Amino acid sequence: MVLKNGFTLIEFLMTMAIVVVMSIIMISAFNPSLQVNKAGDATRKKDIRRIGIAFEEYMNDMDCYPTQAAVSGYSCGATTPLLPNWPCDPAGFQYIYQMDSSACPRYYRIFTKLRNRVDKDIPTGWYSQPLSNRFGDGSLTRDDMNYGVSSMNVGWNDLAP
Repeated sequence: MVLKNGFTLIEFLMTMAIVVVMSIIMISAFNPSLQVNKAGDATRKKDIRRIGIAFEEYMNDMDCYPTQAAVSGYSCGATTPLLPNWPCDPAGFQYIYQMDSSACPRYYRIFTKLRNRVDKDIPTGWYSQPLSNRFGDGSLTRDDMNYGVSSMNVGWNDLAP
Protein backbone atom coordinates (compact mmCIF):
# COMPACT_ATOMS: atom_id res chain seq x y z
CA MET A 1 0.00 0.00 0.00
CA VAL A 2 1.44 3.36 -1.12
CA LEU A 3 0.37 6.61 0.56
CA LYS A 4 0.61 9.77 -1.50
CA ASN A 5 1.02 12.99 0.45
CA GLY A 6 1.11 16.47 -1.06
CA PHE A 7 -0.49 18.29 -3.94
CA THR A 8 -0.61 17.37 -7.58
CA LEU A 9 0.47 19.96 -10.11
CA ILE A 10 -3.16 20.55 -11.12
CA GLU A 11 -4.25 21.15 -7.50
CA PHE A 12 -1.37 23.57 -7.00
CA LEU A 13 -2.18 25.53 -10.20
CA MET A 14 -5.88 25.70 -9.33
CA THR A 15 -5.05 27.04 -5.85
CA MET A 16 -2.74 29.69 -7.35
CA ALA A 17 -5.41 30.72 -9.87
CA ILE A 18 -7.97 31.18 -7.10
CA VAL A 19 -5.51 33.24 -5.04
CA VAL A 20 -4.73 35.46 -8.05
CA VAL A 21 -8.42 36.04 -8.84
CA MET A 22 -9.18 36.88 -5.21
CA SER A 23 -6.22 39.28 -5.10
CA ILE A 24 -7.43 41.10 -8.20
CA ILE A 25 -10.92 41.40 -6.72
CA MET A 26 -9.53 42.77 -3.44
CA ILE A 27 -7.25 45.31 -5.12
CA SER A 28 -10.06 46.59 -7.33
CA ALA A 29 -12.44 46.76 -4.36
CA PHE A 30 -10.07 48.85 -2.29
CA ASN A 31 -8.77 50.99 -5.19
CA PRO A 32 -5.68 52.49 -3.50
CA SER A 33 -5.63 55.67 -5.60
CA LEU A 34 -9.26 56.38 -4.72
CA GLN A 35 -8.48 55.92 -1.03
CA VAL A 36 -5.53 58.33 -1.29
CA ASN A 37 -7.77 60.87 -3.08
CA LYS A 38 -10.42 60.54 -0.38
CA ALA A 39 -7.84 61.15 2.34
CA GLY A 40 -6.54 64.25 0.55
CA ASP A 41 -10.10 65.49 0.03
CA ALA A 42 -10.88 65.08 3.72
CA THR A 43 -7.85 67.26 4.49
CA ARG A 44 -8.96 69.86 1.94
CA LYS A 45 -12.45 70.06 3.46
CA LYS A 46 -11.08 70.29 7.00
CA ASP A 47 -8.58 73.00 6.02
CA ILE A 48 -11.00 75.33 4.29
CA ARG A 49 -13.60 74.93 7.05
CA ARG A 50 -10.87 75.83 9.54
CA ILE A 51 -9.93 78.90 7.51
CA GLY A 52 -13.62 79.86 7.28
CA ILE A 53 -13.92 79.68 11.08
CA ALA A 54 -10.82 81.88 11.40
CA PHE A 55 -12.39 84.39 8.99
CA GLU A 56 -15.60 84.45 11.04
CA GLU A 57 -13.64 85.02 14.26
CA TYR A 58 -11.77 87.85 12.53
CA MET A 59 -15.13 89.32 11.48
CA ASN A 60 -16.34 89.19 15.09
CA ASP A 61 -13.24 91.07 16.26
CA MET A 62 -12.73 93.55 13.40
CA ASP A 63 -16.23 93.94 11.92
CA CYS A 64 -14.97 92.89 8.49
CA TYR A 65 -13.24 89.94 6.88
CA PRO A 66 -9.50 89.89 6.13
CA THR A 67 -8.47 91.45 2.85
CA GLN A 68 -7.54 89.49 -0.25
CA ALA A 69 -4.03 90.96 -0.16
CA ALA A 70 -3.42 89.87 3.43
CA VAL A 71 -4.64 86.31 2.91
CA SER A 72 -2.87 85.84 -0.44
CA GLY A 73 0.40 86.75 1.28
CA TYR A 74 0.21 83.87 3.77
CA SER A 75 2.57 81.04 2.87
CA CYS A 76 1.96 77.38 3.59
CA GLY A 77 2.66 76.50 7.22
CA ALA A 78 3.33 80.11 8.24
CA THR A 79 2.24 81.55 11.56
CA THR A 80 -0.38 84.20 10.78
CA PRO A 81 -2.63 86.48 12.83
CA LEU A 82 -5.53 84.19 11.90
CA LEU A 83 -4.02 80.71 12.38
CA PRO A 84 -0.75 79.48 13.88
CA ASN A 85 -0.11 77.10 10.96
CA TRP A 86 -1.64 78.38 7.71
CA PRO A 87 -3.07 75.38 5.81
CA CYS A 88 -2.47 74.70 2.15
CA ASP A 89 -3.71 72.04 -0.22
CA PRO A 90 -2.09 68.60 0.34
CA ALA A 91 -0.53 69.02 -3.11
CA GLY A 92 1.37 72.04 -1.70
CA PHE A 93 -0.40 75.02 -3.27
CA GLN A 94 -2.64 77.65 -1.67
CA TYR A 95 -6.40 77.43 -1.68
CA ILE A 96 -8.31 79.95 -3.80
CA TYR A 97 -9.59 82.95 -1.81
CA GLN A 98 -11.98 85.65 -2.96
CA MET A 99 -13.14 88.65 -0.98
CA ASP A 100 -14.68 91.90 -2.13
CA SER A 101 -12.07 94.48 -3.04
CA SER A 102 -12.93 97.02 -0.34
CA ALA A 103 -10.63 97.90 2.55
CA CYS A 104 -13.12 96.14 4.84
CA PRO A 105 -14.43 93.07 2.96
CA ARG A 106 -18.04 92.07 3.66
CA TYR A 107 -17.84 88.52 2.27
CA TYR A 108 -15.39 85.73 1.48
CA ARG A 109 -15.24 82.56 -0.55
CA ILE A 110 -12.69 79.77 -0.27
CA PHE A 111 -12.46 77.19 -3.05
CA THR A 112 -10.73 73.89 -3.62
CA LYS A 113 -10.89 71.06 -6.11
CA LEU A 114 -11.73 67.66 -4.66
CA ARG A 115 -9.98 64.82 -6.51
CA ASN A 116 -12.81 62.34 -5.97
CA ARG A 117 -15.29 63.56 -8.60
CA VAL A 118 -18.15 61.57 -7.05
CA ASP A 119 -17.74 63.02 -3.54
CA LYS A 120 -21.14 63.55 -1.90
CA ASP A 121 -20.27 67.18 -1.10
CA ILE A 122 -19.89 68.18 -4.75
CA PRO A 123 -23.23 69.65 -5.84
CA THR A 124 -25.42 67.30 -7.88
CA GLY A 125 -24.98 67.95 -11.60
CA TRP A 126 -21.78 69.96 -11.08
CA TYR A 127 -19.97 68.45 -14.07
CA SER A 128 -22.99 68.55 -16.38
CA GLN A 129 -23.34 72.32 -16.31
CA PRO A 130 -21.82 74.39 -19.13
CA LEU A 131 -18.09 75.04 -18.93
CA SER A 132 -18.91 78.65 -19.85
CA ASN A 133 -20.47 79.17 -16.39
CA ARG A 134 -18.18 81.35 -14.26
CA PHE A 135 -18.04 81.38 -10.49
CA GLY A 136 -16.85 83.67 -7.73
CA ASP A 137 -15.33 86.76 -9.28
CA GLY A 138 -15.77 85.30 -12.77
CA SER A 139 -12.31 83.79 -13.05
CA LEU A 140 -13.25 80.20 -12.12
CA THR A 141 -15.05 77.45 -14.02
CA ARG A 142 -16.48 74.14 -12.81
CA ASP A 143 -13.15 72.50 -13.68
CA ASP A 144 -11.13 74.90 -11.51
CA MET A 145 -12.98 74.02 -8.31
CA ASN A 146 -15.85 71.88 -7.11
CA TYR A 147 -16.10 72.55 -3.37
CA GLY A 148 -15.93 75.56 -1.13
CA VAL A 149 -17.06 77.51 1.89
CA SER A 150 -18.21 81.10 2.12
CA SER A 151 -19.59 83.74 4.42
CA MET A 152 -23.32 83.47 5.08
CA ASN A 153 -24.21 86.37 2.76
CA VAL A 154 -22.92 84.68 -0.44
CA GLY A 155 -22.83 81.14 -1.74
CA TRP A 156 -19.51 79.58 -2.63
CA ASN A 157 -20.95 78.21 -5.87
CA ASP A 158 -22.90 81.30 -6.97
CA LEU A 159 -22.45 82.23 -10.59
CA ALA A 160 -20.41 85.37 -11.15
CA PRO A 161 -22.48 88.49 -11.78
